[in-house]
Amino acid sequence: MALTWVVVATGALGTWDASIRTALSHPSATVTTLATVASFTAGAPVAYPLLLLVGSGVAFRARQWMPLLVTGAALVVLGASVYVGKHLIGRPRPRLGTLPRDPEPSFPSGHSTTAVVLVIVILLLTTGSWPSRRRRVALVGAALYIAIVGVSRLLLGVHWFSDVLAGWLLGTVIVAGLALATDALGLNRVLDRRPGRRGWRRPDRDPAFTSVRVRLPG
Repeated sequence: MALTWVVVATGALGTWDASIRTALSHPSATVTTLATVASFTAGAPVAYPLLLLVGSGVAFRARQWMPLLVTGAALVVLGASVYVGKHLIGRPRPRLGTLPRDPEPSFPSGHSTTAVVLVIVILLLTTGSWPSRRRRVALVGAALYIAIVGVSRLLLGVHWFSDVLAGWLLGTVIVAGLALATDALGLNRVLDRRPGRRGWRRPDRDPAFTSVRVRLPG
């Protein structure tokens, strides 16, 4: 909200936006290709099915519904918040870019928002049983991917820097809100059951279920 006010009401980031746009306005053909690929991975046609696939796989393996609920909620909130933000602000995109100009408004960057939600939700669903050191490495990799996607949108000339920054912040808010909501509603403590060799086992006593507990890596 604060960044939105800064961009819309004051235009205080206009100098930064213009400077960064100028600095990244002439990427090489190789850089443009790499940026296009990175950007493609965070587009809705790729990221949304991928997140659903991961959520379904974790749910099938764990034999409980909570991973699908988390995935579905993340996608609904992601899509709605980006759509509302773009059409509420209605900010035009940069005029120059290596891709055909997208008619959709610019602020916030949907790809940057999606990149944050995609990788962090996947980490939340899959890394709960990992050692702390391995989770930290995964988190660093996720941060690197998020940064690459954001920079790719700038290199392609389809967003201003403040669009990308807003996307990163919005994605973080979505993930944090999702984690808090699942904890407040007690979904982390859902005791689904499944048959084991010695009868029925609780998920919190079965290593196969530890990965579906929603908690921030750290």
